[in-house]
Amino acid sequence: MLRQILLPLLWLLASVTISSANNLTVSFSADTVHACLGEVFELAPNISGGNAPFTYDWNTGDTDSTLQIIPTQTFTSISLIVTDNLNNSDTAYLVIHALTQCVYPGDANGDGVANNSDILNLGLAYGNTGFLRPNAHLNWIGQPSPSWNQIFPDGINYAHSDGDGNGVI
Repeated sequence: MLRQILLPLLWLLASVTISSANNLTVSFSADTVHACLGEVFELAPNISGGNAPFTYDWNTGDTDSTLQIIPTQTFTSISLIVTDNLNNSDTAYLVIHALTQCVYPGDANGDGVANNSDILNLGLAYGNTGFLRPNAHLNWIGQPSPSWNQIFPDGINYAHSDGDGNGVI
């Protein structure tokens, strides 16, 4: 008789402990990210807690753990619902702010190559300042950049001459 009472009680306590210790939370590293318009961008969620395996339901219809997207408009809203094997779920939201101008570090003339042809633009723009490039790095990847107020005679924006993204040439 005692066994019939204790076993269900122990099972209940164990299940409460498991579910409260594994609260599923899903997030992105930021609420808004910058990307280059028309260039591939990958999103990966941060997941903590929960019980693997997980299922992924992006508002784009994708079901992979990461999402590769090519922004085709200036603002894109993304949402992701992650569900664990106990049917717990959480949702994360993100806005992609796509900029039309992408800068490759060292490509001061905007031709997609960093070489001696960039030196003229670096010389013309030397000492000028402008906007910081969000999340700037030196990897050879197109990086979204706000336009500066100055342009070269050939129409290329001075932002291309800011190789490291610090706002100073």
